[in-house]
Amino acid sequence: MGFAQKMVFSLLGNVLLFWLMDIHIAPYLPGDFLVEGGWRAYIFLAILLGVLNTFVRPFLDLLTLPFRLLTLGLFSIVINALLLWLLEAIVPYFTFLDFSFAIHDWKMYVIGGVILGLFHGVFHWFEGAGHHR
Repeated sequence: MGFAQKMVFSLLGNVLLFWLMDIHIAPYLPGDFLVEGGWRAYIFLAILLGVLNTFVRPFLDLLTLPFRLLTLGLFSIVINALLLWLLEAIVPYFTFLDFSFAIHDWKMYVIGGVILGLFHGVFHWFEGAGHHR
């Protein structure tokens, strides 16, 4: 799978993730995970999360490597929660797009970090499944 195909696959996966979290998963969890703006909001959030995963996550992974080794990778949940927090902090600067994204409880950041990690793990597994011949 080429670079462009991976990026499109990742974007579609993130759009699906935000849609599932907003509509189907979050109503049954403690705290608030609110996305207002419909599909445009899901697409823009997916693009922003992709940018954060591409440029910010490698530095966070490097800085927290000792903790990730000590916890056998469970510290990734904290990194995912931090990425969601950064995403929520960045969104208000895009007022011209007329959408909002908010998480109102620290438990929802942790749960969102777990779901984000599981979802990305499954998508990376599907990405790699095409390489085996």
